[in-house]
Amino acid sequence: MGVSVEYCQALLALNEHVSPEALLAAAIDAVMAETGAQRAYIELTDRGETALSWSQNRGEDIDVEGIKKRISSTMIKQALESGRVRQWLAAMEDPALLNAESVRLHEFTSVICAPLGRENNGVLFLERDDRFPELAYEAAGVFAIAVGLTVDRLLEQRRGRRFGVLTRSVVMQKLVDQIAHAATRDFTMLLCGPTGTGKTHLARAVHERSSRSGGPFIHVSCPSLPRELVVSELFGAEAGAHSGVARGRVAGRVELAEGGTLFLDEVGDLALPAQAQLLTFLDRMEYTPLGGRARTANVRVIAATNVNLARAVNDKIFREDLYQRLSELQYELPPLCDRTEDIPILARSFANNPGGGLPGRALEDDALTFLATLSFPGNVRELRTIVRRASLEADRRGGQRITTTDVQTAVGRETPTDATTFQSATRHYQRGVIAAALSASDWNVSAAARKLDVSRGHLHSLIRDFGLTRDG
Repeated sequence: MGVSVEYCQALLALNEHVSPEALLAAAIDAVMAETGAQRAYIELTDRGETALSWSQNRGEDIDVEGIKKRISSTMIKQALESGRVRQWLAAMEDPALLNAESVRLHEFTSVICAPLGRENNGVLFLERDDRFPELAYEAAGVFAIAVGLTVDRLLEQRRGRRFGVLTRSVVMQKLVDQIAHAATRDFTMLLCGPTGTGKTHLARAVHERSSRSGGPFIHVSCPSLPRELVVSELFGAEAGAHSGVARGRVAGRVELAEGGTLFLDEVGDLALPAQAQLLTFLDRMEYTPLGGRARTANVRVIAATNVNLARAVNDKIFREDLYQRLSELQYELPPLCDRTEDIPILARSFANNPGGGLPGRALEDDALTFLATLSFPGNVRELRTIVRRASLEADRRGGQRITTTDVQTAVGRETPTDATTFQSATRHYQRGVIAAALSASDWNVSAAARKLDVSRGHLHSLIRDFGLTRDG
């Protein structure tokens, strides 16, 4: 007698879970019900460190952490080294486990261990106080096959996130690693790049990983500062300094950021008079509130701009000395069209957490393929907006997954329209489709080639031609 149909259906349904914790919980429930295990534990490791874990017990007063303490590292090691499911029906009598402290301490009877994932990066540990039924070994094997692919996907997603940034782009990974290292150094930083590339997100990440993380993060939108009130907005004003502070002093953004980070967003939009005052502040870390006395500041300044400041300097609309002062550390964030391999992983992340009270949903592979054909002039921000709209459309029709039709409805068109030439549009489309197919097949080149209806060798050539890589 083999495993039940209900068990197979439960394992097939695991990919419907968008939360890793919910997925592992459902997986454990399914295998415990099928095998009759009383205690179960799943652990996924990434480069030697525990990445995700989940445990469960039935009918006993053992807390979840207690189960983790019970598991036998010796048994797990034997299963991982063999690369196959291992079963002990009388663990206390096994000569190979005589020196296993946890086996003697907890008087194990029946245990099953199954390695998970292509690289044995996960393990399933099942325990029962009497003998497992005959089908338990087979059920664990089916589990290892079904959940193994999911393990690889979960770890791949985890590896894609660096410094709070989700990316598989080699260029972006190197850039983020540089920024992450600089985060711990108290230098002024300038983040450049088109609108929607994640400059604000990175600025917050720098703050949160710096020695100033316990202080405030004050976001200043430079274009929104009234030109005639820039000084008081940045540096504050004493009572009576102007009509807007007739009743009491006003703290400026610099004062509010004391001990933390002052983020000057779109600093390239500051008028020349305000640039001069900002330069004075940066040089001395001193400021004077309107109508008040000089004060000393203790803040780190991070600036961001979508303006080419070097060109603005040449055009005499931005001070060269201020540009040099702001760019102690300068980083250029690439547009999404230069990192199309990130579209699938970003889109999945946005679909998992769309916000607005919407539940997370999985994106169908064809929907990802369609997204990869778009050009996203608004970059990551535009991708997020489109996925959120598609999530709302899927929710409206009661769909469990986000389809291509949902995405097309969200976009309002079916093909990119702003490519500069036919040739560039064609290459953009091809690169996006290939990147999406590789991501959907977890970079199984043979599977991706079948999906794209090309030979494996030709796909390898295209991968090299477009500079696509799995990770850094």
